[in-house]
Amino acid sequence: MLGIGVTDHFSIAGGVSVVPGAGSRVMIISSAYTPVRAGDLDLSCGLFYMKKTGGRGTPIPYVNATYGDAGLSATLGSGWRPGGGDGQGTLFFIGGFLLPLGDDTELISDFIAPPNADPAVVSLGTRVHANKLTAEFALIVPWNVRGTPGVPLPWTSVSIEF
Repeated sequence: MLGIGVTDHFSIAGGVSVVPGAGSRVMIISSAYTPVRAGDLDLSCGLFYMKKTGGRGTPIPYVNATYGDAGLSATLGSGWRPGGGDGQGTLFFIGGFLLPLGDDTELISDFIAPPNADPAVVSLGTRVHANKLTAEFALIVPWNVRGTPGVPLPWTSVSIEF
């Protein structure tokens, strides 16, 4: 995934899955806008779009609140995945944390949990900063409601701030 910090308040990112042996790919496009930065509190919103090759795309609007500073931060939010022709959609919860491991390295974790649905998605990884470049490596694990983890999938991304 490649991301670009367009301004201090707006970023866009996109990418495609690369899993050896997988019969299909997933394309992801994401935007984020942070209109409120008040001390240790940031409020943001965005649109996440995901499309499997040969399938239909799914736009997912979301809102987040992040509290913390460079020492430690936590994020909580929610998103809405529109439903099919019946008008039903799915509200889901988003959360995560960031914990510094050194001057330029952070431990990151996120979760996305649709209520009463399988699977939730949990990730754990590292983020490394160098000048205006940020690189991430994480493992993403689908997790079902019975508490059984799925197969971990590797995730990498690179972001550039202009």
